[in-house]
Amino acid sequence: MYVYLYDPALKEKRFQSIMKTVENRLTDFGITGRIIRLTPFTNAKPIIEDEVARGSKTFVIVGNDTTFGHIMSSSAALPVTFGYIPVGDDSAVAHSLGIPLNAPAVDVLSARKIEPLDIGWMNNRYFISRIEIEPAPLSVEYDAQFRVRARDGEMGVTICNLLPFQGAHLGARDHVVHPQDVQLDAFLEPVEKKRWFRKRVTTQAASIFPFREMVIRGRRPFTVVADGRHSKEISLSIKLADVKLKMVVGKERMFGLS
Repeated sequence: MYVYLYDPALKEKRFQSIMKTVENRLTDFGITGRIIRLTPFTNAKPIIEDEVARGSKTFVIVGNDTTFGHIMSSSAALPVTFGYIPVGDDSAVAHSLGIPLNAPAVDVLSARKIEPLDIGWMNNRYFISRIEIEPAPLSVEYDAQFRVRARDGEMGVTICNLLPFQGAHLGARDHVVHPQDVQLDAFLEPVEKKRWFRKRVTTQAASIFPFREMVIRGRRPFTVVADGRHSKEISLSIKLADVKLKMVVGKERMFGLS
């Protein structure tokens, strides 16, 4: 049985036409199921666990990348299969997974091509796509043996799993991240403040460090964006989770094609 986890925004008028087409297509493929409408503060994990107890095995996130990340932060390691129907004009997650926007995503869902994906674990919650840490005086220790520190300025850090690095330098952006390679990729960008402009300026190309465990510490609280969720941290423990995410993907996915 399929369970559809609806983004709270889908009740807005601007999505009514799209959702009618999506639901009609689900009916055509014979994969309709229970619809659960989430709120911005819903913890999806107990909901999914209750539905599993009733016999459900496939859970489809319907909405945008923020909702995708919110659900995955608590539920990615559950022993179920996840699907994704991205609704709207853009979805970086869907692009990486090879899933088209809106109603055509139902075709991918119905084909049920399932791939195991790596999961990241960060300060007691999961992440799937990417962590971005704003420039700050940071020290980074990875795999319990290597340490990197911003000496004369600040350092921005991006941790990638499913989504690629989006920093300033082409060399790092050309690095292909792979959510099935049993590692995470860290991109470290040294920056310095130009006092006369009061701006942060990237001074070097990003360094790339594949890793399995990392600890990031700051001299003061720093801003973290993990799969769209903002927080302030003074220390961040990141590692590759021991379990995999079972995800429905499309033929046009950006990984696992060789």
